[in-house]
Amino acid sequence: SKGSVRAIKGNVVMTTNKSGEVDSFYGIYNSADIYAGENVLFAHVTNWDGTLDHKDAIDGAINNEGNIVAQKNVGLYADGDLQNTGNISATNNVDLSSNENIINGTRNSDSIGYGNGNIEAVEGYIQLDATKNVRNYAGSIAAFDKVVINSWHGEAYNQANIVSKNSDVSITAATVYSLPEEKLDDNNKRAIGDVVNKGTIQAKNNIALYSMNGNVVNEAKITSEAGNVGIIAEISSYATATREDGDIGRVRNYLDPQKITSDTNRPDI
Repeated sequence: SKGSVRAIKGNVVMTTNKSGEVDSFYGIYNSADIYAGENVLFAHVTNWDGTLDHKDAIDGAINNEGNIVAQKNVGLYADGDLQNTGNISATNNVDLSSNENIINGTRNSDSIGYGNGNIEAVEGYIQLDATKNVRNYAGSIAAFDKVVINSWHGEAYNQANIVSKNSDVSITAATVYSLPEEKLDDNNKRAIGDVVNKGTIQAKNNIALYSMNGNVVNEAKITSEAGNVGIIAEISSYATATREDGDIGRVRNYLDPQKITSDTNRPDI
């Protein structure tokens, strides 16, 4: 999309097909303005009922460099990478899902974030689910309600800002180990993922950083205004893969403990 797309009272829906079968090796690209009075839905592979049918696709990415605004909800679902260097805003909820990686903002060769990406839920929640990694390089992820980030097989990395104005922030890596044991196949059991914070995480209530098979590393500020901060790194009993140096299940804080603050509980790390 290079022009303006507006549905003043209705929905904007973009999909590469309508049957659940992959018929395009390409994704969806937006560098302009998309506005809906109701909902915005982008899907590389989708059925009419709105559920994802993940098939093998060469690309299937969604790349937003413009403005996506909905007066109700925004849902972006990609078989490939989902990258945002523009603005995504919903009055209610924002749901982003990728069968590969979710990347907000970009960074240069010196690991300095630029090309800000902003994701906002004015009155609702934000949920990001990536099969591999979630990386917030630049800009902000801000919701009035909760912010939930899941990297199912990989890393959750924050180098910018994550805010819940009136609820909780939950960031989990290697989330696949939350599934029942009978659903953990050999590929799932090889998942290793760290939670890394080099930016700012702030919530009205609780903040949870949780690696289900990996480490949690903090190098910046984490603040809960009226709740608890929980930092947990585990070694999953189901995992069949490990790192050569055995570096899994560790919590590392490289700043003064005062940088992790909570009105009701300061974790001992």
